[in-house]
Amino acid sequence: MPNTFTRPHNFNLKNYWIDSTNNFKSLIPKYTFTFKVNSKVLNNIKERPFITISETIHKDDDIYLKIKFDSLWQGVEFAFGYGKSIEIIEPMEAISEIRRKAEEVLELY
Repeated sequence: MPNTFTRPHNFNLKNYWIDSTNNFKSLIPKYTFTFKVNSKVLNNIKERPFITISETIHKDDDIYLKIKFDSLWQGVEFAFGYGKSIEIIEPMEAISEIRRKAEEVLELY
């Protein structure tokens, strides 16, 4: 017994695929990080592939960047790679996570 179906007359695979993909992407949690950044690393951050700065804020002599990541872990790893040249301001759970990671490194060495 073969399985068959009749495709709706007004069905458009291309539009369906685009809508389905956009819907899927919208359901992926995003984490918006706010970083306080040393000006010496700013150009390096701007030139990194796959990093999109959604907002740059200059306040007094400080530079703050807002960057979205697909996971908390990605934002923490990003910040960890810059050492003391970048400070996580938000989200709060990322601050405790980077502290935990730093303690693990200290214990290792």
